[in-house]
Amino acid sequence: QVEASDPLAGVSGTSSIVTFRMDVLKEITIIEAGAGPDQTAYGLLADFVGSVVQ
Repeated sequence: QVEASDPLAGVSGTSSIVTFRMDVLKEITIIEAGAGPDQTAYGLLADFVGSVVQ
């Protein structure tokens, strides 16, 4: 269970969240609300292109 003030408390359904904790900037949270087929397909394409470029 998380506190209501925690960014994780606002995530539900097909939303995605990632939190980076660092020494300098402390904490950055990125939330993607309602990832549907288009967002998922784009993510797969971006991952594929990224792996080919490397």
